[in-house]
Amino acid sequence: MNATINNIPLEELGLVWLEGSLDNLLKPAELKPLVLNESASIDGTRAITTGRRVKARDVSVKFRIKASSPLNLVNRIDSIVALLINGKDNTGINELRLIDYDRTYRLVYLKCDKYTSFGANSAIVSFTFKELNPNNRQ
Repeated sequence: MNATINNIPLEELGLVWLEGSLDNLLKPAELKPLVLNESASIDGTRAITTGRRVKARDVSVKFRIKASSPLNLVNRIDSIVALLINGKDNTGINELRLIDYDRTYRLVYLKCDKYTSFGANSAIVSFTFKELNPNNRQ
């Protein structure tokens, strides 16, 4: 997968996509609930069905992180988390660019919700982000 986080190629960060991550990102956003009028003065229910908006969403992305030693692995994970917390240009918003799909996702880091050691020099991590506005993609 040809991708960058805040203009840094995933390979430079030692990250390798894991199955399901791309599906999580490409999944269409959910719409906000319908605006309903259930007044006692009308039969049934009326709904505003035009101009509906999308909801913010949480998205998890799984990676395998590789390093040259156990110490390097821990330091690499710490630096990646610091990068994700700060976001691009210290805005707190990360830009995850999928070059092959010509899409940029603007994501706020929430947590590392999974860490599994995968040998001495690698681990599997799952980062969870909030996509505040799924319509704000290029």
